[in-house]
Amino acid sequence: MKSILTEYQRTYLAKSRPLLATFGNRNLEALARFTLSKSLVGLMRKVPKSRFGKLDRLIPSFPRFLLLSYSQRQLRRQFGKDNWKRMVLLWIQSHILLVCLTLASIGGCIWLSIFRERLELHGAMIPVISVLHSMAGVICVRLFASIESWGTPLSSGQSLFGSIFLLPLIYFAGAKISRRRLSDVFDVFTMCTVTTLLFARTACIFSGCCYGMLLPGSESIRWPTRELELIFYIILLIALYRKNRSVSHQGEIWPIYMISYGVFRFVVEWMREEKAILGFFHYGHIWAILSIVIGLSVYFEVKKPRSSNR
Repeated sequence: MKSILTEYQRTYLAKSRPLLATFGNRNLEALARFTLSKSLVGLMRKVPKSRFGKLDRLIPSFPRFLLLSYSQRQLRRQFGKDNWKRMVLLWIQSHILLVCLTLASIGGCIWLSIFRERLELHGAMIPVISVLHSMAGVICVRLFASIESWGTPLSSGQSLFGSIFLLPLIYFAGAKISRRRLSDVFDVFTMCTVTTLLFARTACIFSGCCYGMLLPGSESIRWPTRELELIFYIILLIALYRKNRSVSHQGEIWPIYMISYGVFRFVVEWMREEKAILGFFHYGHIWAILSIVIGLSVYFEVKKPRSSNR
């Protein structure tokens, strides 16, 4: 029993190191008490029920459902109101992807509400569709990363090119099942996709991943690739929104997105720290070129019927 407690104490102490750095050494004793109570909660949740008797004799005055609230009250009392806000910010930072996907779903709700008449959507279905779209985006970027690295979706990370090459398959299937025009579905959901990518790249900034290479002659300053990508998404959203309001550009929104993202990513890829596979070329260069080629072919195919009608 003592070895189990020691194991859980060690686990939660390791998880509490960011808290210690945030609140300072003077709160070490309070943090240790909080860590011990969290360890006991984790222990009671994970050990078999047959061992609960020994654990109850160890802490008879603290039932499981009270122990967690006790530890939270102790933390508030020891760290104060201002530092409790820091804890909330710390939680947000450790769950930044979930927070950003929630914001992306809210942004998707806004776009679907703006173009709801074009897609003939019922108001109650907009939040459901937006959340499903965010979930589909996560699945696509993880699946594409696993294909790229010959790994599993859970361990291969993410590749935003999954939104370029795999997400259209879901749009196509959804348009056919719901019997809506492909151009309307692709045009409207392009806005949702770009918004999701905007928040996904924001999560990269907070998580400290996908950073650029070091500037020549510098040991600490890197190329601001993530920040450049955020600016690109904002400009792209404004441009695509203006085109989406025009009837003459129906069906062109998704291929324009593919072309512009491919060009941007091809240039920025030189500034990113990625493994080269063909000389100086990364996987991102290959996918960017493929995105440009497919986008141009689809764009000219959409333009053909209009030019022939004239």
